[in-house]
Amino acid sequence: MPEGSYYDPLQVQPTADWEIIEVAYRRLIRRYHPDVNRNPESREITTQLNLAREILSDPGKRAVYKLK
Repeated sequence: MPEGSYYDPLQVQPTADWEIIEVAYRRLIRRYHPDVNRNPESREITTQLNLAREILSDPGKRAVYKLK
């Protein structure tokens, strides 16, 4: 992940509940998915969104990430 946090691509606060994170992910993935958005950057944005969701959806990974 580039500089910043996993929360930045999802446009949520670090204190956000999982439900808020999931809603943000779904909204943004619909907008930036390469099948929908022909922008060359959409593939990279989708990758960042998927990585952020992967880390933040797992309570163990999220707890380790918060400690860093």
